[in-house]
Amino acid sequence: QDMVYYLRGSIKMENGDYDGAVKDLNEALSKSKNSIPMTIRVYETFADNGHEQEGQSYLSSAIENRLDAMTDYEKGVVYYYSKDYENARNFLELAKSGAKETGSDTLLMLGKTYEQLGDSNYAASLYEKYLAENDADPVIYNQLGLCKLNMEDNEGALQAFQTAMQIENNGMMQTLKMNEIIAYEHLHEYKKASVLMESYLKSYPDDETAQREYLFLKTR
Repeated sequence: QDMVYYLRGSIKMENGDYDGAVKDLNEALSKSKNSIPMTIRVYETFADNGHEQEGQSYLSSAIENRLDAMTDYEKGVVYYYSKDYENARNFLELAKSGAKETGSDTLLMLGKTYEQLGDSNYAASLYEKYLAENDADPVIYNQLGLCKLNMEDNEGALQAFQTAMQIENNGMMQTLKMNEIIAYEHLHEYKKASVLMESYLKSYPDDETAQREYLFLKTR
């Protein structure tokens, strides 16, 4: 029942019916008995639609009222989205050391937290170690690529995105193709980027940001 309200609220939010969305999202929370996963989902719906501050009030309320009921992982995620990266790291490290094996969710959030704390090198080493020891994970490869772009290791970034693209049914091909184009731009391979962008726009013609970027690439 809570998911029905959540999905309806998300659609309303995307379509600009803010008040209707808030009503449904609050209903979803109450039906889920204010569960932490639902709180995080509701925050993301606000944040993804330009209302991050409003979304953060749900996180503050969770920290004030329900911290004791959360797992270390949930505490870490809530603190991460609250931009309290020190607390996020501490709880995610606890979640990592407390688990028999680290799940990709914990590792991804821990890496992103280290990136926010300015330690991209360590974050990249966490992603690489995880990928060496577990099944290929497109989300982790993508994050590794973004991390490497940030470190100006553009070759490494390109390799990470392309490796992820080779994973069957990776479920995030559009994101990976766009990130591959960005990596080629960083490498100043504008011709290659332009050719890829042309093919990208054939697959995803509704991406307005990509259309603007394509015009830019054609003038390089």
